[in-house]
Amino acid sequence: MKKIAIIGSNDLGILIAYHARNMGMSVAGFFDNKKEKGTVIQGFGEVLGGDSAIQENFDSGLFEFLFVGVGYTQFSFRQYIFEKYSGKIPFCNIVHPSSYVDSSVSLGKGIFILPGVVLDMNVKISDNVVLNTGCVVAHDSEVMQHTFIGPGVTIAGNSKIGACNFIGVGSTILDGVDICDKTIVGGGAVVTSSISSPGVYVGIPAKKMKENTQFVNQ
Repeated sequence: MKKIAIIGSNDLGILIAYHARNMGMSVAGFFDNKKEKGTVIQGFGEVLGGDSAIQENFDSGLFEFLFVGVGYTQFSFRQYIFEKYSGKIPFCNIVHPSSYVDSSVSLGKGIFILPGVVLDMNVKISDNVVLNTGCVVAHDSEVMQHTFIGPGVTIAGNSKIGACNFIGVGSTILDGVDICDKTIVGGGAVVTSSISSPGVYVGIPAKKMKENTQFVNQ
């Protein structure tokens, strides 16, 4: 039985704990800089401390694998905390059994794949990616590290989704489209051509509406 600890104890962290437990994993607890140590998280475990307590708890044998449960509103921290412990503490993947992952798919580490996801031939998913319920990534496409793909997203073949991106619920990425890093695609948008300038894109076809303020001055 894998014993995991989760960084972040809000909605995404709780969702990870829920599916991990249902898949036979043990949840040792959560690390959260904004909650007091000992705070109980909906019966899935307690807050073990802030991120400064991660290494000592791993060294003591409290858990075997780490998982990032920080969502798309905190991309900088999501990236920072994964990179800080990568190579020091193992990250596992959580792949819901109802999902289809073709044998040719390449998976990194720290990936959360929710129910009903389809990953087709030669798809590549990099580290610390969330693939939400019912999303589809078609053949020969790639999703880069730290990115969050929303429910019901369709990514057509030969496309590349950059790092630290949020692709909103029900949006569609057409064949051969590349999206640069640090980009937000709004829910229901249709991206018909490649995006080379970071920002927030909405509509059909998707157009840049504003800058992505999560990454201003970074």
